[in-house]
Amino acid sequence: DTLLAEYVRPVNGGHSTSVDYQGFLAQRSQLKDYLKELEQISQSDFDTWTDNKKLAFLINAYNAWTVELILTK
Repeated sequence: DTLLAEYVRPVNGGHSTSVDYQGFLAQRSQLKDYLKELEQISQSDFDTWTDNKKLAFLINAYNAWTVELILTK
């Protein structure tokens, strides 16, 4: 949440966002720590979650890994 609040801003009346990748790069260690936390979620834990929690997790994981990919390419 901290990284998102700092480096992702709504634009076009909130219909899209702008990402400060340089800011993420400066805080990459925090991003990597978050990615490591995501990797620690077991399938058995994931399976017990509600559909909404699963969806939120998957969207957040996708977005975090996408930022990481952009920073490394």
